[in-house]
Amino acid sequence: MQIVAKARQYFGVHLQEPIEITALPQALGVAEDCLNFSFEQVRGMTPAQAKVLNKLDRYALLVTSNQPFSEWENVFSTSAMTVAAVDRLVDHSTLIQINGESYRRRRARRASGQAKSDSSPRPGDNHPPTRPPT
Repeated sequence: MQIVAKARQYFGVHLQEPIEITALPQALGVAEDCLNFSFEQVRGMTPAQAKVLNKLDRYALLVTSNQPFSEWENVFSTSAMTVAAVDRLVDHSTLIQINGESYRRRRARRASGQAKSDSSPRPGDNHPPTRPPT
């Protein structure tokens, strides 16, 4: 178990550097077989898989879309590219689906309705004050 903890610490310290898995046993001072066996027993994966997961866990990416995945074929040139993009996005992801009108759309609709009826800003709007014509 200590070997796996040392390897995870090594991954974290050297996150920005390319890590050769073949050099990992030497860096940790253990035999390659011992390292592989330890990872299989503790994590249920190889050191290479753990390295990839460690990088994935360190970085967060937020992607928003107003289209469901089924309509992304209109965005990419081929369905194969669409499937590949969606597959890479949802692997190790947490998907949150929010139904309802977006705040931006609501704000824009209010602003366009306000522009037609009244050009003065409402309290709470983040608009500069209007100046009377001189």
